[in-house]
Amino acid sequence: MSVLVFDDVDNEVRFSPLSSALGSLMNGAGTIVLLARLGGRGGLFSVEDSGHVNINPGFSIDGSNKLNEDDNAALSTATTAVGTSTAGAGNYRVVALDWASGAASLSRFHWSTVLSGAQTFTHDPAAANNGGTHAGPGTSGHLRIGTGTTEGAFLGEIALAAAWTQRFADGDYAALLTNDRTSDWWNHPVGQPITLIELNTLTPVDIGSAPSTLNTVVGGTLTGADPSPWTFDGRGAVPVPVVEMGYTKFPKSILRGGVVP
Repeated sequence: MSVLVFDDVDNEVRFSPLSSALGSLMNGAGTIVLLARLGGRGGLFSVEDSGHVNINPGFSIDGSNKLNEDDNAALSTATTAVGTSTAGAGNYRVVALDWASGAASLSRFHWSTVLSGAQTFTHDPAAANNGGTHAGPGTSGHLRIGTGTTEGAFLGEIALAAAWTQRFADGDYAALLTNDRTSDWWNHPVGQPITLIELNTLTPVDIGSAPSTLNTVVGGTLTGADPSPWTFDGRGAVPVPVVEMGYTKFPKSILRGGVVP
């Protein structure tokens, strides 16, 4: 298995139509998270109108290796650089953006050390206020992964992308890496992501709680090394009911609130 490589030219993965939740993501508090190898500047996750003019919001990395947010009202940039990494299975990290609902305020950017044994996170406030929450493009909008109107095409690999309609606190980010698997994101204590996309196929599917529809994949190649360590397990294992004497019973661990191995 491998993940999608974006070549800093014209590659992107586009979802449209959007779910109503993703199409109005900027109309309340929210969080965007990706598992990626940052090779250089470019758009990471951008919710845009169909003409790719209005951004609501766009999450990207700029030419100074700083993460930024464009919400079509203001461009807010991290105060420090996240840095970039060369290609390789051990060079992926989590990068994230979160914002509050309401009037203009400071968004926050977050990034982990590269995946290894124990990751730590940097939490960095934006250098200036965003434009406040406002209406997005609705269901006719586009989610663009690997490019965006603000910073253009991205250089690197993106393995996983997700969005929540809740704002993470700084302490919530560690739970994304509890077991180094996709189901950590689906089962996150803050709640299930509305958008959850594994980018280890040329036909990625949104398996979030409010999924959007794949529109097109432009040029991306499945040549990127799998993040190490990482398991693409989607939403995780589904409990299998036990049928006994005409009755359907779930395993005792489920009834006790436990987790099936």
